[in-house]
Amino acid sequence: MTSLVLIKHSMPDVKADIPSKQWTLSDEGRERSVKLAGYLKQYKARCIYTSLEPKAIQTGEVVSNQLNLPHKTVRDVHENDRTHMKYLPRNEYETIFKEYFANPSKRIVGNETAEDAAKRFDKAVKKVMKEDKERDIILITHGTVMSLFVNEDNDVDVFNLWNSLQLPSIIELSMPDFQIRKIVEEI
Repeated sequence: MTSLVLIKHSMPDVKADIPSKQWTLSDEGRERSVKLAGYLKQYKARCIYTSLEPKAIQTGEVVSNQLNLPHKTVRDVHENDRTHMKYLPRNEYETIFKEYFANPSKRIVGNETAEDAAKRFDKAVKKVMKEDKERDIILITHGTVMSLFVNEDNDVDVFNLWNSLQLPSIIELSMPDFQIRKIVEEI
């Protein structure tokens, strides 16, 4: 039985003056990525897939080097675009995202609704599944889109799921029905 292993990228070097989609990994994030690779040895993947964002790519590069697997970027598994969102204290950030998840058809954060982000991500994941059949799929992506995707096929509180995920963290799903097998909130 194969798994879809969704991974929230490792710890970035947070810079309040640049958009989060441009953040790169911190030194601690690189160390955590090595530990993540050790955990991922249990899966039978042929490739490490990542979003196009630097922090996800760099997490994937560390993992792929540690596991001696190729690395490939995937379009449309990126986070919702927050280019124009200023850096906020954690409590304000959580308040905005609580509203975002509660009102999926309204554009609250970034340039797309939660519904649109979920559809984009779903389509991209299913495309990867068609290309990589009969193997576990390891996809390094982002917390918001992961949580939205998981919420589509599981009875979860999407805000609480999103808020529980650390850097990095894992949600393992069965394929093709995307049922939660395991959540590892922190590696």
